[in-house]
Amino acid sequence: MLNNELIEKYVPWYLLHSEDYSLVITDLEGRYIFVNEVFRKRFSFICEDFIGQPAFIAIYPEDHATCLKAVEECLANPDKIVKVILRKPDTTLQDFYWTSWEFSVLKDKQANPIGIICLGHDITETEKASRQAKSFAQKVDTIIEEITDGFYQLDKNWVFTKINKVAEQTLGFSRDYLLGKCLWDVFPDSSNFEYPSQYRKAMQEGLTVTFEDYRPDIDQWYSVVAYPSVEGLTVFFRNITQQKKAQQALEISQNRLKAILDSTNDINLLVSPDYKVLNFNKITYEVFLRYYKKELFLGADIRDYFQEEDTDLLNRYFSFVLGGEKFSLEIERVTEGKKLWFELTYMPVYDTKGQILGCNINLKDITEKKLTEIKLRQQEFILQAIYQSTTEANGFVDKELKVRYVNQMTRIITKQIFGREIQIGDESLDFVLPEYRAEFEEYYKRVFQGEKIVVEKSGRQSDWWQFSLFPVYDEFHNIIGIAYNVLDITERKRKEEQLKESELKLQRTIEAIPHPLLIVGEGAIIHYVNEEFEKVFGYKENEIVGKTIDILIPERFRIVHRTHYENYMKQEPSKSMRMGRFIAALTKDGKEIAIDASLNCFTTNHQKFVIAILQDVSELKKRQSIILKQNQILRKIAWQQSHELRGPVATILGLCDLLKNYREESEKMKELYLNHLIKTAQELDLVVKKIVQQTNEVDFGDEEPNLEIF
Repeated sequence: MLNNELIEKYVPWYLLHSEDYSLVITDLEGRYIFVNEVFRKRFSFICEDFIGQPAFIAIYPEDHATCLKAVEECLANPDKIVKVILRKPDTTLQDFYWTSWEFSVLKDKQANPIGIICLGHDITETEKASRQAKSFAQKVDTIIEEITDGFYQLDKNWVFTKINKVAEQTLGFSRDYLLGKCLWDVFPDSSNFEYPSQYRKAMQEGLTVTFEDYRPDIDQWYSVVAYPSVEGLTVFFRNITQQKKAQQALEISQNRLKAILDSTNDINLLVSPDYKVLNFNKITYEVFLRYYKKELFLGADIRDYFQEEDTDLLNRYFSFVLGGEKFSLEIERVTEGKKLWFELTYMPVYDTKGQILGCNINLKDITEKKLTEIKLRQQEFILQAIYQSTTEANGFVDKELKVRYVNQMTRIITKQIFGREIQIGDESLDFVLPEYRAEFEEYYKRVFQGEKIVVEKSGRQSDWWQFSLFPVYDEFHNIIGIAYNVLDITERKRKEEQLKESELKLQRTIEAIPHPLLIVGEGAIIHYVNEEFEKVFGYKENEIVGKTIDILIPERFRIVHRTHYENYMKQEPSKSMRMGRFIAALTKDGKEIAIDASLNCFTTNHQKFVIAILQDVSELKKRQSIILKQNQILRKIAWQQSHELRGPVATILGLCDLLKNYREESEKMKELYLNHLIKTAQELDLVVKKIVQQTNEVDFGDEEPNLEIF
């Protein structure tokens, strides 16, 4: 059953508060369940409160049968609007009002009749005028001009004989123009309108006809009554456009209300104070049939459907709801082995006078919401576990710099450093060392501007901490606070210091090497040179780093050298090696020098590098060249000794042997031997002088050493 609250919500305001039309709704027993203000005021002398009263109290006794017949016709034709003219009592029993009504069936959501909607208006003036026109022909002209309805009279030939000013205005033609003209010459004799057939019926059958017609050219509806007489046809008509639109609006409101109630997935059930079902929507009907295995119908006792636990809930809250209270609670039910959650609401329903009609029971399925909440809680537990298990201290600070979240590690660290654990609601700056507070205030301001900040700070006990500050945004991208992470980096800092010390030692070791040193990477790019390299080759570090090693190789050796270098880099693993001595190299000024080179390979960050230690051996090479030339000369001298000295020496030795072993020789022979000996000694002296002269003529200082590539 519709209550006054729903009627007021969905019936148009202008119809409920109309000053011309009465709106009445009765139940199937003929009792009023709603009357609008027009009806109530007009007939307040009959009854102060019509609700619950029989409808006949406001109908002239002689028209009761007519009213019942109209109701029966409505119920026999639920989709039809039945028109009826009823007399309403006046303040005296002898007087009455004439009223015109349209009856239609009020249906529930299953299209079952639950009442009768009656829309009516006062036609007393029209009725009086028409009856006076019949009874007092001499007063017709005066009467028809006074009535608010349109009027005209046709003779047997359909010619206009009388017309009032309302008809002139409505038909759009003057009285002088229409009088004497045939109806069909002015207005179309078309099947698109009702009046041609209805007029002929009245004229031919001698019957009074009542009908409605629509003029699409001006979008207006008219109610027409045609009375046949011996003179012809008398026609009264009235503009009922507002009434039709009100009726249409009422139908639209009813359909809208039904559509709204039926489109929701919530169960809506209206129960009277005595537990009778007054109204329900489509989903309620379906759920009751499926869940309780019984068909729900109006007037049923709701307790006949509910299970024990549902009845207990209803009994617990029902009396309070009828007292004006509202209750909402969540309930769990298991259906077909599946757990479901519902939001159950008990809410009082009032009529227009503020009286409670009953209790509206709303049941909303919130299973998906509850499952989402459970999942969110699980995720929150997981997130909490992750936060609590991390070795980093983390938390959240709001825009007032108040602590809103901390994990266990944060509590441990603050206890360790400040002597007390940080708590929710504390001032975050109270847990920053005093010497850093001004700096962190500035960091907070920058983060609230959208910046992300990562800084490293030392503590008071040789400890180091890394602070990461990030802005936190809401769904509208507004910054609502700061998330922070604090990581103990003391061990990392210690290793970094050790690494710096190692690098410094390595640097000093490299600088202490008394020979040029360079580090070459892939592509033969020079990455580092020491000071000794600058002394020998003349390049400063910024002049040589980033260049290829080809700049140090004479052009004639570059291709061969690059091939050797690439082959060396491809070795896995690359081994230490000595390139050889007396390798040709170029200094900055273009001078070629001889070097001795040793290579060693290492890999870091997946990149291979070569350390080359060089030694300038140009002077050594030059001295070696001199020694080789000296040896060459000595070999030549030795050859001379073995050939040019051998003859004189052999002669001298032979003469000495003769003088020694042949003493019996004559003096003349001995003198001859001595002369030969002197001559041979002089020849030997000349050879010795020649050798000495050749030795003194040799120059060893200007020749270039013969250099090679390894």
